[in-house]
Formats: sequence, C-alpha cells, structure tokens
Amino acid sequence: MTAVYIIVFVVFLAFIYGIVYMTKSSKEDREKEQLAAQKAFEEKVSHIKETHIIGQSSQKNASSAVGRAVVGDILGGGAGAVVGASTAKNDEIITFLIIYDNGKRETDQAKYGDEKYNIYIQYLKV
Repeated sequence: MTAVYIIVFVVFLAFIYGIVYMTKSSKEDREKEQLAAQKAFEEKVSHIKETHIIGQSSQKNASSAVGRAVVGDILGGGAGAVVGASTAKNDEIITFLIIYDNGKRETDQAKYGDEKYNIYIQYLKV
C-alpha cells in the first residue's frame, strides 16, 4: 500500500515540476520575443524619414469598462453595471503613415501618449 502512495507522490511531484518548468520556459521565451521585437522596432525607427497622421479613432478601454461595471453593479444592480460600463475611459488610437529613408511606406497604429506614439510624433511632418 505504501508503494502506491509513493508512486502517486512521485507522479504528483513530476506534474508540479513540469508545470513550473513550462511556466519558466514560457516566460523566458516571451521575454526573448519581446526583446527581439524591441530591437527590430528600434532598427526600423533609426530609418524613419518622416511620419504623417492619417487617422484617429477611439475605443473603450476594456479593463476600465469591466471595473466600472462591477462597481456599478454593486452600487446599482444591473442598471448600475450598464451605466458603469458606459462611463469607461476611451483610448485614442492614432494611425501613422511612416516613410523610411529608402522610400518604403507603411502604416502603424499607436495609442495616444504611449512610447510608440511619442517616437512617431518626433518625425511628424506637418
């Protein structure tokens, strides 16, 4: 009977170790991917000649809507949840036309005020 408990315990430990290892390697992989994407973006930025704003839109911030809906629901029930969600913050999304030194053109979007937006705005040609 103790052999069964030992086997179950060993399987359990192997399972836990596998989860921990997968989580660790996934995190490392994500960090490597983020670093590679950041380096690629920095390389592209070094070749920007100019940018133009070609569009602007706004969309509700999902996390803000959920948080406000929960508070609204607590304070006013279902109607409070609807009102709370409708008061969510808007994210302004700016669409840029980017022109590179070699003449290549592409569009990209950035949230108003974020790092990418601040970089693109430096090259803005009015």
